[in-house]
Amino acid sequence: RLDVEAYVSEASSAFGRQRTELFVPPSISSPSDIPGGDAFSLPTLSPMVSRLRVMTLDYSCCPGPGPTTDPTWTADVMRFTRTQTADTSLDFTFPLFGTDFGPNGQRSVTFVEATGLAATHRAAIRRSPTGAPTFRYAGPDGAHDVYFDDVVSTSLALSAADSDAIDAAAGVVFYGLGAEQ
Repeated sequence: RLDVEAYVSEASSAFGRQRTELFVPPSISSPSDIPGGDAFSLPTLSPMVSRLRVMTLDYSCCPGPGPTTDPTWTADVMRFTRTQTADTSLDFTFPLFGTDFGPNGQRSVTFVEATGLAATHRAAIRRSPTGAPTFRYAGPDGAHDVYFDDVVSTSLALSAADSDAIDAAAGVVFYGLGAEQ
């Protein structure tokens, strides 16, 4: 934590607060509910930066499988982040990629790759509770679960930004541009 704070303080001093922005891990509690999240003290860092970009990605990274994001979780993360910051501008990140959870770990997939895998393996695509398309297929290494987003699930997820839970001034960072439908 001290190293992160020193680094951000130096950057803010060198470039000025208005030119210093920081990506931070998503959390809904203090102490942080994610590994390594306590290296970021939002109350300490927010006065040093003009904007915090909250990495609301990889919702199901660990242990997985599941969707890349969840609108309710994103709203909870943004609501908690606002309680930890003063007047610092906030953004949430929105993933434009999917994830293939296989026996040897997980890897990112594009929309085109995900739909191609489903077609190749004749896998039926269904919707997860978040609206994200998902399917299962048997690869040479074993069973795979794939979650990705399409126009429908992206619209559903981004509609959470219109709720009272996310600051009306919050921005959105599209992460993985080029992998979307």
